[in-house]
Amino acid sequence: MILGKIVGKVNTQDFKFLVNGNARKFDYVQVMHKDDVYVLSQILEIEKDYDNETAICGVIGYRENDKLKQLTTPFDPGIEVLRAEDDFVEQVLGLKKEKGAYVGVLDGREKIKVFLDINKMLTKHLSIIAKTGTGKSFFSGVIVEELIEKNIPI
Repeated sequence: MILGKIVGKVNTQDFKFLVNGNARKFDYVQVMHKDDVYVLSQILEIEKDYDNETAICGVIGYRENDKLKQLTTPFDPGIEVLRAEDDFVEQVLGLKKEKGAYVGVLDGREKIKVFLDINKMLTKHLSIIAKTGTGKSFFSGVIVEELIEKNIPI
């Protein structure tokens, strides 16, 4: 689904697009880069004036040889911005692995399950930081339940 077209100044980290479709803050979008790869981005803010609605997006990147790559050249103004497909979001964010601790679904994408790599989580320091009331204790409980379910001593 086409959400709009890129407008204004563009750099390798962020861009704006004029919203034509239904766009919401934190939605994932994909844009075709001139290097013939789709690049994943996320809507960070939406601005409105009397005539237009503009979305400000942060560039996440694309996968190449199983590595997350960043842009080295910006998008061209006028390029279409599409709502990112679930498979593409999973692939770029590296969420396809159904191993590890299941912690829930990606916000706004009920079909995308999120798993954390238990080895990486337990062999390094782990910190859960967020504002009051955002679910840190709940998230900690989910992780502990997953570790117990997988017979990992805690």
